[in-house]
Amino acid sequence: MPSVPDDPTISASLALAVAGLSLDRAAAELVDALDAAQIDHRLMRGPAIAAALYPDEHRPYGDIDLLVHPGDEARCWQVAGSLGYVHLYDSIALSRRLAVTVAWRRISRRGRYSSTWERPHDHSSLDLHVGLFGAGRAGDVVWQAFATAPVDVVLPGRTARGLPPAALAVTIAVHAAQHGPSDLRHLEDLRRAVAQFDDPTWDAAARIAGQIACRDGFLAGLALLPEAAALAARLAPLLDVPQVGASEIPARPRLGDLVRVLPAIVFPSPTLHRYESTLAGSGALGLVVSYPARLVRKALRLPSLARRGCGFAPAPRRLRVLASLADPRTARAAVWAWRAGRSARRQLAKSDGIDICLTPAPRSPRVGEKAISAIARRTGATCLGRATVMQHWHAANGRYRDVVIGVNAPSKGFAAHAWLDGDPCDANKHSEIARRPPPRV
Repeated sequence: MPSVPDDPTISASLALAVAGLSLDRAAAELVDALDAAQIDHRLMRGPAIAAALYPDEHRPYGDIDLLVHPGDEARCWQVAGSLGYVHLYDSIALSRRLAVTVAWRRISRRGRYSSTWERPHDHSSLDLHVGLFGAGRAGDVVWQAFATAPVDVVLPGRTARGLPPAALAVTIAVHAAQHGPSDLRHLEDLRRAVAQFDDPTWDAAARIAGQIACRDGFLAGLALLPEAAALAARLAPLLDVPQVGASEIPARPRLGDLVRVLPAIVFPSPTLHRYESTLAGSGALGLVVSYPARLVRKALRLPSLARRGCGFAPAPRRLRVLASLADPRTARAAVWAWRAGRSARRQLAKSDGIDICLTPAPRSPRVGEKAISAIARRTGATCLGRATVMQHWHAANGRYRDVVIGVNAPSKGFAAHAWLDGDPCDANKHSEIARRPPPRV
């Protein structure tokens, strides 16, 4: 019996090679079943990329990406089920793991573009695509653009139909944009595609991206590589293709999309939850406990996800502000600013002086100065009230600044104003007449 190598690098390489061979056999079995059911299909990634860009090397991959016409999806589900695959979840174009932040501007690119399946006995994973991530056109348009002129992809014991080079280039660029600069494997795929595909192939790829309204994803992927900057600049004019006479994904967001998506994110099916969570897969009790634990974990991640945004564009500003209130310190600072602004307004209305007494501000270094100022402004407080609120907040965070009170020249019409010492906008317009020192915390 041959000995197992002690070198962990060699052992890892052997494990990847064995996993790749297992997926190749699973892909061949699936292709045979689809051909028997007379369902047309295309291999999108995995062996297709390996054949085109890694002819003399082994490229590991983790799942089988298969594209079918949306009209054949129901029959594909039956074929996958007959082979022992279990449906885990549907992927939406917002990227499922970031959909909590829901960038409303990008819901126009919504749509279930794939479904993920796994076979328990050999852990073969299948992504059944009926569209493309980031594409603004419906799945039938994507199929029409991708399915022409298929190329042969070699699998164990047979050949399968793969994407033509131009469609494969679109898929590689968009996939790199979807996973971002931290995914080195997809960046290497894109780097090889840029180096090996010729100019006519990339021109055709740009036209395909324009036909399926995937300009943002295509250019975002190319922008990840400095060496692709000139290529992206040359291809950009080719992406503006008129969209006439084909079915489209509606451009306006609907509340029903959010209602449909959020329950599946917060409370996934038991099958998917056992797949994602070690605790859920430990037994019935672990599954019950893991759901509230997941809810707490999602709530704690909400502020950071909102700051990062999702898709190809950050989340809208108003949504990021609302999501940031999930942080207890941010919420406490916002409540204090609102109450302090209203208190300052009442105190100045009841007295003729400039004395304002406010409760101490909470320490909240992560909350921006503009946020506190905006909240104080919405309470209707005067400039003196707002400056006092900002002075107390700065003092709570270790920055001690005076409130400066000044007036303008009588020839310009008498007016008084208050601001914080160091603000650049008002010192030249008003003459200082008084100062109020900061509170000592």
